[in-house]
Amino acid sequence: MNIRWFCLFLLVWSCQAEKKTPPPPLPNTPQEVAQVWVEAFYRDSFARALSLSTTDTKEMIETLRKDLIPDVENIAFTISNMRCEVRGDSATCDYLYSEATERSEEFVSLLRVEGQWLVDERLQEDSEEFQQLQEEVRELFEEN
Repeated sequence: MNIRWFCLFLLVWSCQAEKKTPPPPLPNTPQEVAQVWVEAFYRDSFARALSLSTTDTKEMIETLRKDLIPDVENIAFTISNMRCEVRGDSATCDYLYSEATERSEEFVSLLRVEGQWLVDERLQEDSEEFQQLQEEVRELFEEN
């Protein structure tokens, strides 16, 4: 009889040990998603940024990772004044990016996809933004 209880105990214990803690829920307001995504993106935490991205944004991140973004050390920055304007299933969030003595006003676009807010950023190779980013990266490599 003791063997049965021991086997039952081992069975229950092994089932409990196999349970994994579920990942925390994704943020799901435009402001929360934008804040988490921007911080993850600038901290090179691309896995977190990808989890809050549309398919187009995922493609943009992969392109930037492979072709444009050099490996950089952690740079101290702050994201502040996040303000979002929602229009149906789309939103635009403006924020202030600060790094050392530099400050710039930035924005990020979001879409609600199947109830989840996701960042929807696209970088088109013929866009002025893409050309400017390529030039900045070129200058960065020339400095080093």
